[in-house]
Amino acid sequence: MCAFLDKKERYDVGDLVILNVCSPRKLRTITGIVVRVEEEFAYVRLISGYTRKFFHRDLHFLNKV
Repeated sequence: MCAFLDKKERYDVGDLVILNVCSPRKLRTITGIVVRVEEEFAYVRLISGYTRKFFHRDLHFLNKV
């Protein structure tokens, strides 16, 4: 199942985000929290504990208002 939620132009530190990932066997999603931002990239701490760098355009906004 893929999640397509709201998108933002640029994410801020503390935003909860989701990323759609395609693996050879199935589609899945990964959630995480933005811990650092740059002009073009957002650094996301994933549930697994790793921090990865993603383009802002590849992320989806998961925060509730």
